[in-house]
Amino acid sequence: MKAGSERRSGVRRQALRYREACRKDKMTYERTGR
Repeated sequence: MKAGSERRSGVRRQALRYREACRKDKMTYERTGR
C-alpha cells in the first residue's frame, strides 16, 4: 500500500513538472516565434 501511494505522489509530481516545462516551452516558443 505504501509503495502505491508513493508511486501515485511521484506521478503527480512528474505531471506538475511536465506542466511547468510545457508552460516554459510555450513562452519561449511565442517569444521566438514573433
